[in-house]
Amino acid sequence: FTVTPAPSENIRHTVYLIGDAGNSSPTEMSKGLKALKNQLAGESENSTVIFLGDNNYPGGIAPKEESEVRAEGINHLDRQLEAIEGFKGRPVFIPGNHDWRTYGKKGLRRQEKYIEKKLNAGIEDKDEWQNYFLPDNGCPGPEVIEVNDQLVIVVIDTQWWLMDWDEEPTINDDCAMKNRFAFNFYFEETLRKNRNKNVIIALHHPMYTYGTHGGASTFNEHLFPLTQFNKNLKIPIPIIGTLGVMYRNLVGSRQDATNATYRTMRNKLVAAANKNGRFIFASGHDHNLQHIEKDNQIYAISGAGSKESPVKLGGDADMVYGKEGFSKIDFYEDGSSWISYYAANHDNTPGKLLFAKKIKGPLELSESNIPETFPNYNTGVETIKTKLLDYEVSEKGKFNTFMLGNHYRDIYMPDYDIPVLDLATFHGGTTVIKRGGGNQTNSLRLLDAEGHQWVMRSMTKDASRFIPFPFNKISATQTLVEDNFLSTHPFAPMAAAKLGDVLGVLHANPKIYYIAKQPALGVHNDIFGDGVYLVEERAAKDWSGNPSLGNAEKFVSTPDLIDELNDSYKHRVDQKSVIQAHLLDLVIGDWDRHDDQWRWAVFKEGNGKKRYQPVPRDRDQPFSKYDGAIAAASRQLAPFLKQLQVYQKEVKSPKWSAWGGRLFNQTFMTELTWEDWQEAIKNTQEKLTTEAINEAFASWPKVAYDNSAAEIIEILTHRLNNLEEISRNDFLLLNEKVNVVG
Repeated sequence: FTVTPAPSENIRHTVYLIGDAGNSSPTEMSKGLKALKNQLAGESENSTVIFLGDNNYPGGIAPKEESEVRAEGINHLDRQLEAIEGFKGRPVFIPGNHDWRTYGKKGLRRQEKYIEKKLNAGIEDKDEWQNYFLPDNGCPGPEVIEVNDQLVIVVIDTQWWLMDWDEEPTINDDCAMKNRFAFNFYFEETLRKNRNKNVIIALHHPMYTYGTHGGASTFNEHLFPLTQFNKNLKIPIPIIGTLGVMYRNLVGSRQDATNATYRTMRNKLVAAANKNGRFIFASGHDHNLQHIEKDNQIYAISGAGSKESPVKLGGDADMVYGKEGFSKIDFYEDGSSWISYYAANHDNTPGKLLFAKKIKGPLELSESNIPETFPNYNTGVETIKTKLLDYEVSEKGKFNTFMLGNHYRDIYMPDYDIPVLDLATFHGGTTVIKRGGGNQTNSLRLLDAEGHQWVMRSMTKDASRFIPFPFNKISATQTLVEDNFLSTHPFAPMAAAKLGDVLGVLHANPKIYYIAKQPALGVHNDIFGDGVYLVEERAAKDWSGNPSLGNAEKFVSTPDLIDELNDSYKHRVDQKSVIQAHLLDLVIGDWDRHDDQWRWAVFKEGNGKKRYQPVPRDRDQPFSKYDGAIAAASRQLAPFLKQLQVYQKEVKSPKWSAWGGRLFNQTFMTELTWEDWQEAIKNTQEKLTTEAINEAFASWPKVAYDNSAAEIIEILTHRLNNLEEISRNDFLLLNEKVNVVG
């Protein structure tokens, strides 16, 4: 039959998918790799090839002492590297279950180092190396590759999720994600941040499959079951073979889709995707090609790089093929995409097209979102009187106040004189370089004329991003959550920055502006503009002229910092600065200090040594007031909600006040003695004078100052005076369990 190929014009980027390619012979590439190499020969720089795990059979890379086994593994890697020789695009390798087998994390790390060294050959400075093996260090991810402004690749290690951690007790030692709960949270957050783009989720294990790992079997498996392990063991064991097939279909190992652990992983990942849009899951594991579409998601299985296995045509499968081959996805200028599957021929040709289909239409984020006129832009006014939020905040009766809480409702109700910001003139003119946002806010990353990055975050939080589907479609639920957003003080970030300045805690300088819909927002005028935004520096690249950010020339994220600490003993965290920042958190009640709420300024100290100093960001939660009967009941019903407290004089529970940052604290605050803490406490109490505290709040608008500053300052001063007692409880809790990094 004739297959209609994908259009060849207006392609912006092409992604090739090939998995389980680590079983070539010692002398030549597999058929799948040969076909891929021929396809890649004609590709431009606007292309990527993803090796979807099981890059080496039967196990990870052996240590040097096992020279023969190691040489065989290196050969398998070399055949894949041979397939991409001369390729102008970017290769990406991800791990599979066989890459973990036999040697665990150490064998996987040896594979990672070998690939990184080979592909970065000729680049002496490791800081300039490209990252070709993801996730790093045997960690789970999610790692995000920003291909362009329309396409991202999210890489995760599903074998990490499936493993019995008792067999690999140090599996999480080098990782930001210490447990599956944290991973699930960050995975969903990653999808949420990129839901307006095309997203490929690259992972080894398929969510759904009609191959061997999903129950498919051959006559040989019933009659000659030992051939699954060795093709030469053709010994007839008919009943045992059938029982083995039945077990795999009903219970399965952790590598089979029927297994309970596997199903739990699938349910978590698919639920996160279903909540946030339509995504492409690209996987290997089964040694065949499959195209499945189910419940709005796309599942591309391309695990036929060097092996083949049976597959059946199931109900949600559009195409299956049980021989060697690969697939590719073309992404077009308008954001639409086509997927194509190719069979490997016996000769050196690019492969035979088996199946092609358009899988996504144009992205909604398009030029049509740019308004023709901008009535609120360039009006000549320097300030505008407006409310902070896009929705109306009104007074509540006694019963509603008792149930919902008073929060900071009286701060959100008035109109304020807000400065107007023109992005075309702000710091020489800014352009949007990335669209993002966390659990609650929509944000844009900006680049100014001097190369500095800024972030603008809407003061109006998006309830639909916080509430799981389908409850986010219920208006009453959204109203309840929107009311709860009033628990945070809108002007807290400004006060926190000024207090940090006094203590030497690095910080951005947040300011609140009215930003109209305007030409500089471009396609982002769809949901941005004509509202109030918080704008501040982003701790990235070079801020050598900004003393608030330590005049640092470089910043890294927490996961990148962990990588640096593991790479060299010459890299160290300035833990005294971490303690100082933590004490400020205790004084102002900022409980939301998880790993992603920090950046790290990098300072060179000579002889290759580097010091890392923390930069807290996203200061939304200082002085928060989660009051009301519903909030109180929620804290009893869901223990993790106990961190949502009312800012008051006494810290009732050190555990819950530090819950959000528990992983961070256990990693970066354990080298110092109680005497070091006491020194930092004394410094905090001496520098935060009454004058310094009052000055930190003096910049608040009069109505906000009059309605809340006096009470907050009284609580803050009480905590400051009792900081040693508060900190002692925190210190004892922290040292019950310690993570050592490096």
